[in-house]
Amino acid sequence: TPRWLAENGRTEEARQILARLEDKPVDHLDVDNQLNEICEVIAIEQEAGDATWGEVFTNSTKSRNLHRVILGMGPYMMNQWSGINALCYYLAYILENYLGYSPSMALILASVAFTQYAIFSWPPYFYIDRLGRRWTVILSAIGCAACMAIIAGALVNPTHTNSIVAVAFMFLFMDCFTLGILPVSWSYSAEIQPLRVRNKATAVGVFGHWMSNFVVVMVTPIGLSNIGGNYFWVWAIVNASFVPLTWFFGVETSGRSLEKIDHMFFDEPRVCMGLNKNHTRVINKEMYDEERRLSIARDEKKMDVEQISVKAGYMSSQRQQEVVELEIVGPPAKTGDYVASTTALTDTSTPLAVQDNIQYEDLSTLRATIISTSVAGITLVSSMTTGLIATGLPDMASNLHISNALILWPASIFGLTGGCTFIPAGAVADVVGSRPVHLFGCLFLGLCVLACGLANRGPQLIIIRGLQGVAASCCLPTAISILTQTFPPGRRRTRGLVLQGAAQPLGYSAGLFLGGLFADTIGWRWGWYISAIICVSVFLAGLWAIPHGRKSQSPFSWRQIILGIDWIGALLASACLGLISYVLAVTASNTSNIHKPENIALLSFAIVLIPAFALWMQRQERKGNPALIPNTVWRNHVFTSICAMMFLVSAVLNTGEYFFSLFFQKVQNLSALQASLRYLPNVVVGTLISFGTDAVLHKWSTYRYLMIMSIISAIAPLLMSLMNPHWPYWYMAFWAMAFLPFANDVLFIVAALVITDSFPDSRQALAGSILNTIYQFGSAVGLAIMAVISSTVTDSSGYADKDIPAALLEGYKATFWTCLGFAILYCMIGAVGLRAIGKVGLKQE
Repeated sequence: TPRWLAENGRTEEARQILARLEDKPVDHLDVDNQLNEICEVIAIEQEAGDATWGEVFTNSTKSRNLHRVILGMGPYMMNQWSGINALCYYLAYILENYLGYSPSMALILASVAFTQYAIFSWPPYFYIDRLGRRWTVILSAIGCAACMAIIAGALVNPTHTNSIVAVAFMFLFMDCFTLGILPVSWSYSAEIQPLRVRNKATAVGVFGHWMSNFVVVMVTPIGLSNIGGNYFWVWAIVNASFVPLTWFFGVETSGRSLEKIDHMFFDEPRVCMGLNKNHTRVINKEMYDEERRLSIARDEKKMDVEQISVKAGYMSSQRQQEVVELEIVGPPAKTGDYVASTTALTDTSTPLAVQDNIQYEDLSTLRATIISTSVAGITLVSSMTTGLIATGLPDMASNLHISNALILWPASIFGLTGGCTFIPAGAVADVVGSRPVHLFGCLFLGLCVLACGLANRGPQLIIIRGLQGVAASCCLPTAISILTQTFPPGRRRTRGLVLQGAAQPLGYSAGLFLGGLFADTIGWRWGWYISAIICVSVFLAGLWAIPHGRKSQSPFSWRQIILGIDWIGALLASACLGLISYVLAVTASNTSNIHKPENIALLSFAIVLIPAFALWMQRQERKGNPALIPNTVWRNHVFTSICAMMFLVSAVLNTGEYFFSLFFQKVQNLSALQASLRYLPNVVVGTLISFGTDAVLHKWSTYRYLMIMSIISAIAPLLMSLMNPHWPYWYMAFWAMAFLPFANDVLFIVAALVITDSFPDSRQALAGSILNTIYQFGSAVGLAIMAVISSTVTDSSGYADKDIPAALLEGYKATFWTCLGFAILYCMIGAVGLRAIGKVGLKQE
């Protein structure tokens, strides 16, 4: 290391190593400063001599060794006192003696748990430095506490259903632990300790770790034999206590050199160092470079741009000009945010956009987080209700007396009405403003969701679901535009879109799980009540946090609505999508409906509208009038390929999840709850991929990353096509559920970035409507095609009874093979059309 080299008199070698680590010249100012800092600390250590054990346990010196030893030991002990080894050491014993599994099945489940324990240990590599040590532990502890509480509740009353819940949350607990507490426990002590006492202090921490392990492992059998499942409440409470402990006492080490950490303790006499925000923020490379550049620009007090740029390490003309602007207007109020005087898109993926001159509002971290969470929350609720329909529809149909002819309409009409109104709603929002349209949609959606839960007849539910589609068309496009208009291009915008992307599959999967859970327990209506509560909460959060809009925007007028929107283009697009959606909906409910004259006429008319729309767009562009979606945008191969992939991926994901549910219930004869529990890998993996994408998207090649994820997702329908229904869940179905969301979660984020960057700032709501229309339309087309294929193959099977599992299985396997064909197709489109995509999500300089 550079410190070892400098300590042994090899300073020039240390300089070269530092320069390579920083990717800067050996004579760069940053390299000089770091080397000088290291040499100063080494000189102090050599003057003081080797540390004694007495110094390790004293707080009398300026470095406050004892305080730091205790802080370093904390994560080591959290590792054990989380209860991880109380579960790991005795997992097979608990499964066999408390949940009733056979010895062989208990060992199989334990081996699967330890395998996923190893797999989930690698994701922290990508986010731990960006999220920070404190937040990594806090979020992990919250997850561990919740899982332990649910495990305890399930073990107290070990029914068959509760045993499945307990096993699922044991797996989830191990995932939460490995994603947070585990990596921090093994790195934090070495980072926090003073250089002179690091070896001895780390030894003390490891001693505390294994002594805690001894106590936990010896006490667990006693606790289980005396209080049974209630023993896990102890671990739930202990994990919950980690949150305030970390919040008040934890010091953030991410992005700081060892010498900088020393200075934090020199300057802060308090024990509760977590109360000082300077000791809790994460320092990343962008912040370090920005702070250094601003500091130089202020200290020099002159306009010699070249000298300032060279000293700061920035040589490009863009950087030189930015330094001049910063010298003139002063630094931004918050590090990492910036004022964009002009924003010209240079990414090869989005050459068509012409951005407006914009000035972004400086937002606090709390407010920015609430904005991102609230707009993602409304997407989650909208998607969650679709999942509730998927698993709860049989009970809803029985309770509300919905006939077989209308059985699919509660699910289909949402896409029908939403598909018709997405684009007009987005166009109106670009004129009126995204905030009022979004808030109206949130409130309207909440009322519709509540009304669905209160419905007492089938026609009422269908009508209300249709209105819910209209409400969603006000919320979902504007959710995208609010993010792009609130956050400048860069990490904040990408993180907001990550949450938005995660909300789609997470909401659907959560709806599937809760729909099955409530249908088998307290009733299907409770899923809708909970969704309505979330919707109202999101509305109130957005009412406070979402900015009112920029001052540069012109005042609203009815003339703008009448003349500023391409109403004929919107009518053509909405009519085409609506007619196709209607024909697909009636065909999905009964395949013979496609032969009816009225449906043939409607489908033919919809097909004629496609070239009519293209000709109208050409006319609008030629005359210089507003064009809804200019034809020129389709000449961008990246834009066109992203839209085609989004359509196909949506079809595969939503169709796969829907027919997976039917496979579990109709072929394997599982209850709705048991089928829902099998979606947990889908939820967990999808969430991890979404947030992992935020960490790697700006670093890795977007093309390679997206293609790898697309290929992995294509494995899911292949596994389900080959699966024997008599095989255990863990053989293939588990892996299929885990692989299915890989492409969707990444592609939604990339598509959001590409599509929104392809439209000017004044038309971001329209861009959001295009994104959501493609996603919803892909799902509708996919479900209709797969329903036709499934019913046709089942009807042509050799079984007399078409409702037996064997006959249904033939139809379901045909849909899985078709999904595999779709998956191969979107992989081929991506391989050819996305070669020039470059990196997306980068901060525009």
